[in-house]
Amino acid sequence: MDLVQSIATRAEAKVGGSGAVAGTKKHKYAETLLKRYQGIYGSRGLIPEESYLNQVVVPHGTAGSARPDVYDPVAGIIYDYKFLLKPGRGIGQRQANLNATHVPGASLTIEVNP
Repeated sequence: MDLVQSIATRAEAKVGGSGAVAGTKKHKYAETLLKRYQGIYGSRGLIPEESYLNQVVVPHGTAGSARPDVYDPVAGIIYDYKFLLKPGRGIGQRQANLNATHVPGASLTIEVNP
């Protein structure tokens, strides 16, 4: 969790701003940073931005799929970045249901605020 939190904080500081475009850029920066970190220091088994439908990996943009920001399949934890002006509202029921239905082994979704 510390690594995921640190990445969220760095993405917020690096990109800044608010709105959909800034949010997309922050998510992309966080994904790139996590991949780079695991490439340099060894994999922690964390999977960034992978889409799932019916417990199977599918292409990005597949209708009805779940796309966790970061997934730890060993622990069954999904980390959901919330780059919002007013964070802490929790994970929406729709997103929680999508994750539970489509991400294999997911048992918990945790909101991560920078």
